[in-house]
Amino acid sequence: MKPNPTAGEYFQRWMATEMQPWLKERGWRRRGSLFLRRADPNTAVIEFLRGKWSQADDYMFRIEAAVYSPRLAEEHSRYLEMDPPTRPMMHFGTVQHLLSSLMGENFDLWWHVRAPSLTLELAALGENVREKLETYVFPWIEAHCSDEQIRDYFWTFRDDLGGISLRQLRRLLIDLGPVERVPEVDQLIEEWPAKRTALTAQVEYELKHYLDEDAAEADAAMERLAMARD
Repeated sequence: MKPNPTAGEYFQRWMATEMQPWLKERGWRRRGSLFLRRADPNTAVIEFLRGKWSQADDYMFRIEAAVYSPRLAEEHSRYLEMDPPTRPMMHFGTVQHLLSSLMGENFDLWWHVRAPSLTLELAALGENVREKLETYVFPWIEAHCSDEQIRDYFWTFRDDLGGISLRQLRRLLIDLGPVERVPEVDQLIEEWPAKRTALTAQVEYELKHYLDEDAAEADAAMERLAMARD
């Protein structure tokens, strides 16, 4: 007897029927859990990220939007003393946001595909996700798809950037101008180690508090800790 489909298989069916054709019509191509669209020389990326709490009967996923820039990737690689990636990827040479943060939410937005799922349930989920992409993700990507736009975005939030992003901003200012802003960024880079130490201590405290209380908050604290260590 053939085993019943898992939630992961229903998710793949949903991606193939509800998302891939719709995104392809809009210039996106699929690569695994990623959808990519060229914005020369950069690449826009949408990721449908599997949740680590997924089960055989409950597949969890969230959505993240990003713009991959070869300039940012080169600076990221130089900082880590490694070769740059040969193709766009998430969290390397990118500026990115979770869909939930683009919606102004303070919590992660997770969707669920459960086994079994009716065709109508999958269709309703597809309609919901497409509406969110059109309302929040596509406009954000259009506003951040060039290096000039990324430079302006980084400059606006320069006081909140980590060490890697500050170096990427410095590179963008040198290449694109205005170069007179570089000394201010150099000062922020010099101050970053002390700021990172304080931020790491704060997040580690949060992580210990949440670890046994709230798995989702613990995950969020882990992400903030990773950012603090860049």
